[in-house]
Amino acid sequence: MLALLLVATAIGVPDLESPIAEGKLGGTLLSAAGTATATGDLQSRDRWLRAWASLGGRPAAPDGLSAAAEEARRWSKEKGAFRLFGSREGTRLKLGLHDPAGIVTRIEAIGRTADRAVTLPRAEQEADGRMELIIDASLPPDARFEVTTYCDLLAEPMVVRVVTIGGASLAPAAPDPKSLRAAPPRQRVAAVDTMADVGDPLPWWWVVAGVVTLSLVGGAVWQETR
Repeated sequence: MLALLLVATAIGVPDLESPIAEGKLGGTLLSAAGTATATGDLQSRDRWLRAWASLGGRPAAPDGLSAAAEEARRWSKEKGAFRLFGSREGTRLKLGLHDPAGIVTRIEAIGRTADRAVTLPRAEQEADGRMELIIDASLPPDARFEVTTYCDLLAEPMVVRVVTIGGASLAPAAPDPKSLRAAPPRQRVAAVDTMADVGDPLPWWWVVAGVVTLSLVGGAVWQETR
């Protein structure tokens, strides 16, 4: 199994978070598999095809490798796809790597701020199945960490995968101004005067006159009944 080396350099680390297999690396792996087939090195052929399959199987394999490529795809489904992930926990950056074809030969981890780039050294003690890197105490909590994996087994070093942890990668995307609709203007509702339909109150003398009239009528009715 190839040893994983942490290289103390901040040069040439791409600022992206995506697999590389769809482009140059996938084509290079297929080319290496074709060369191994031509020389009769079937072990190397299978290794490059398995790496190609575990990284997504793109671009498509040429006709001369189609049968072996399909076998590599079946192998990849059983062993799992290539994965690189990590998280910051206190003073450590913890990384996980699943590289079933074993093509990663070195890893670089850089802590970045607006004006600094600091290489993270590997910790002496690590949890099982995880790589742990020591975060420089001078890096702020919102520092961004770029982790790059390389394959040095081909004619020239190739980037296998890059992930970005923290910093700008966790910031929410700015909303699209076109998708924002102006809130409808708040409508002002006039206060309702509950006495508006009542009209002016009756003068007091009309009230008194009405009471007296009712009293007289009532007395007359009482007299009639007697």
